[in-house]
Amino acid sequence: MGSKTSKSKRPGSVETKAVVVPVVPKTEQDSRVPQEIIDEILDHLVVGLGSEPKSLETTLRSCSLVSKSWVPSCRRHLFHAVYFNVTYMKRWVKTFPVPEESPAHHVRDLCLLPGRYYDAPEFFERTQWFTNAKKMTVFGDVPLSSWLGIPSFAKLPQTVTSLTIRARTVDLVQMRDVIARLPNLDDLSLSGSVTKRGRSFLGLGTTLRARFGGKLQLRGGHPYGKVVDMLLEVPTGLHFTEVHVYTNRGCLPTTVRLAEACGETLVRLLYGCLYNDDSETFERSFDFSKSRSLREVTFNLHWIYNDLHWIHMALSTLKPATTPHLSSIYLSFKDPGYLSRPSSAQLEKNPNDLQGVADEFVRIGREYDGEVDITVVLDTGHRLLGIYNVRFCF
Repeated sequence: MGSKTSKSKRPGSVETKAVVVPVVPKTEQDSRVPQEIIDEILDHLVVGLGSEPKSLETTLRSCSLVSKSWVPSCRRHLFHAVYFNVTYMKRWVKTFPVPEESPAHHVRDLCLLPGRYYDAPEFFERTQWFTNAKKMTVFGDVPLSSWLGIPSFAKLPQTVTSLTIRARTVDLVQMRDVIARLPNLDDLSLSGSVTKRGRSFLGLGTTLRARFGGKLQLRGGHPYGKVVDMLLEVPTGLHFTEVHVYTNRGCLPTTVRLAEACGETLVRLLYGCLYNDDSETFERSFDFSKSRSLREVTFNLHWIYNDLHWIHMALSTLKPATTPHLSSIYLSFKDPGYLSRPSSAQLEKNPNDLQGVADEFVRIGREYDGEVDITVVLDTGHRLLGIYNVRFCF
């Protein structure tokens, strides 16, 4: 008779188990591309189509439909810069009712045309969700006093380092209120006219805590004296590395105060105006003796004989001991015809200014051992009279 030992206990027997392994279709397996490569491809795509925004947007939208793994990278580029008017604000709130689930964290450049803020109050209650925004631009086609700009209850992104306000009329108090809610602000750009409205502006800047360590741009039809007064009251001081002031009417004293307040942090200075009052005499000019980091000086002017005197005084303060890093001086005159037909009053006021400016150029070239590029552009209307680039070598 055969043995009664079970088969499982017989010597030399092997115990086996069944394991179910899912089979991945070959096409899906082949389509698995590392996410780093996908991100790199989309980055190159953005660079290649950067000059064609419409084509870029269409292409990125199509790419976002390829796979879920492509969506985050596409969103990062699609929502890098976002423009909102009142209509788009309402659509954003309707599309993303839960702020945490919106692509707001992808936004780096936030552009706003608020209109009447009470048309979309829900949006301004969510502005703090743009947690990575670095640049904010506020547009306005009507005076800020009419549409109130950014409402006081809006919690602005604390990560913003650059603010641009472009409006026909800028209300100083409302502008201060916006700046006060951006503690990490470095760059400030204003374009338009500043309203005064007869109120006292003393002490407006004492509440500001921004760093102001980047670029300041003031452009518009009127001087920005009140804005500068406010900035000079900032308790932490001004540390702008670049100051660009260009207005229709001269504001030389204002710009001089700005340059002096920035002191050693100032690297680039651009001052331009279309008109300096002929009757105005400038007893003070730029004093660069304390601007040790200064590298570039640019003056874009219009009527040459109204400006030669203060230019002469400014150039006389440029010396290797106090501004050792100076590398460029650029002067542009839009109406150099006054060189050949100055009025008798202009000649009597400062008869030696033209020769004085030329002498300063020679001195600067000699003292800096020819390492300063001096460019003078004479331009009238659409006809360029000449560009004189002198690199002094002694």
